[in-house]
Amino acid sequence: MRQDIKSMPINILVLESNERQREQIQEVLLNLGVAMGGQRIAIIFLPTREEVLTQRNLHRFDLIICNVDLDQHLGPAFFLIKAILEQQPDCLVICFNDYESLPECGAEAYEAGAREYFCKPWTRNWKGFLAEQAEIFITMILHHRQKAN
Repeated sequence: MRQDIKSMPINILVLESNERQREQIQEVLLNLGVAMGGQRIAIIFLPTREEVLTQRNLHRFDLIICNVDLDQHLGPAFFLIKAILEQQPDCLVICFNDYESLPECGAEAYEAGAREYFCKPWTRNWKGFLAEQAEIFITMILHHRQKAN
């Protein structure tokens, strides 16, 4: 029996050290799920590097949203991304930076496996941009699931 694609949640791992920013990202993603016709979205926050490395063996992530400027409990970001992608190569990755981006930081993100990288200055509509990118990636995930079914 085929399962309804939209009933299966999109599992999104958010790697962000700042609690306020985690809350803002969660708000963006939950609103996006509603805007996409009630798409179920499971948002996973893991507080330490060790938990991320353990959970990559236990959970399937569809999308990672990662601040490249992680604190010492989580970081380094590119190490975590590569470690997850080794076991889950189909997982999509969006990376961002809180500060004016250095070109080499974006290059490192793409080298680690990111499909998108942007700088999140507070003066621009970063939430709107994140929502647009996440919607594109979620649509890709749903399309892939539909083809596999």
